[in-house]
Amino acid sequence: MNKNNQHSIDVAEYIQRDIYKIIEELKRTTSATRVHRLLLALENLEKVVNTAGFDIKYPKEYLFEKSKYEQENDKLIIRMAKDYVYYAQEYKDFNKKITQIAPYIRRKYNIGSYNIYKDIVNIDETFKLTREFFKDYDQDMYDHFEDIANSPRAIIADLGNDGLSFLGNHVIKSYLLLNPYRLIDDSITLAHELIHTYFGDKMRYMSDYEDYLFAVNNMHEVYPIFIELVMEDYLLQNNIHTEDVIKTHNLRTKVFLSTLDQFKKQEYIGCSEERYTYGYLLAYYYYKQYKKDPKKTKENIFNLMIDSKTYERDYLFSHYGIDMDALTHPKLLERQLTKYMNKK
Repeated sequence: MNKNNQHSIDVAEYIQRDIYKIIEELKRTTSATRVHRLLLALENLEKVVNTAGFDIKYPKEYLFEKSKYEQENDKLIIRMAKDYVYYAQEYKDFNKKITQIAPYIRRKYNIGSYNIYKDIVNIDETFKLTREFFKDYDQDMYDHFEDIANSPRAIIADLGNDGLSFLGNHVIKSYLLLNPYRLIDDSITLAHELIHTYFGDKMRYMSDYEDYLFAVNNMHEVYPIFIELVMEDYLLQNNIHTEDVIKTHNLRTKVFLSTLDQFKKQEYIGCSEERYTYGYLLAYYYYKQYKKDPKKTKENIFNLMIDSKTYERDYLFSHYGIDMDALTHPKLLERQLTKYMNKK
């Protein structure tokens, strides 16, 4: 991990090589979805370069290659938006029930401010704890953690997010960025973003159809939020920064309820709001199963993520036995959702 010297020549050169790779791919590709992902990667690399102040030499064709795809990229986004709206209509009653979880929980529990933490956690401890967690949780994910944490693709920077990950497309691998607050929450954020890069690299070589369907199914946040819950338990069981872990859990509950409020305001068609709503909802669902059968649950949630590039959402729900009535029933969620909160 590039800890303090964000102006490292190695990191800058690595980013510069990836920018050149993307431009060369843009010259060759005729795939609208691939162009879309490549442009997103370029946009995020630009943020890193501008924030960190790297001295990057851009290819002479850089602006031309970016601009010539703007119209086609807009068409793809419009097409995707139509499918988001289709899903919103298909799942309108289901989504409406989901949003009722928020007022139910607020009526029953005190939801205060949980951002006053007790312990300082430096960056070395952050990486040590996340490394130890993945070593205990899953060998393949641990290997991925070691690979990215020791590469120029893991960067510490303030980009206005707690953490950020962005995915390459055929030509580059995923990047992970962490904005450390020197709190235990950093380790959990790191685990969350690590899962994004893990699946990003697993699915680098999607076909156009797979790439498109994965985006529209909107299951991106399910495993990352699930891993937060599992890591919380790991930290609590090992008596690591216990009080602050509980505060972190409660803060995430508050974020989930705020997400539900935004989802409702968007009349259930907001891509980002839907993504995080489904992420939290299914993460809690799988976490309950994980407590009973860790091995089977890990297999199911992994396959859900991978299969979301192959099958439509209704098939995913039915194939993996996701009980939609259970998902939308506030009392069935209550025990996990309000794990450490005080009743009114």
